[in-house]
Amino acid sequence: MIVCWRSIFRLGLSVKIFTGTMPKAPDESQRLAARIPPAQKPVMHQRWTDLLFLHWEYPLEALQSTLPAGLFVDTFRGKAYLGIVPFFMRNIRPRFLPALPGISNFMEMNLRTYVHDRSGVPGVWFYSLEANQRLAVEVARRFFIFLTNAPG
Repeated sequence: MIVCWRSIFRLGLSVKIFTGTMPKAPDESQRLAARIPPAQKPVMHQRWTDLLFLHWEYPLEALQSTLPAGLFVDTFRGKAYLGIVPFFMRNIRPRFLPALPGISNFMEMNLRTYVHDRSGVPGVWFYSLEANQRLAVEVARRFFIFLTNAPG
């Protein structure tokens, strides 16, 4: 699954114009395959609670202009969506350590859209990831992909 974070929210800027044709969206089998857990052991454990999924229809072309080459806006019934998802992260920890008081529980909120690559592999593109735990933000920045499409 594609999971990318952007360190700067630039949705209002036209970073690039997509002039090609959209590749075929993921089919049902690709979407279902994305749900299958990987065979290798997990790197970390975490529990998400009290999730709220808020989505707004947004012009496909505006979202597409913010994505890097090779990623394409995924749609639902032909419409693109921008989502805000706040939730609590509970007992987050590396798989080989216990949860640590003061750092293993925190609030998070992300701004996202849904994407797929040229092969139809579905994923999530995070425009921002906010948390009230500084260490969580630093770990995410160090160990996950952060991309920025700053103009010029």
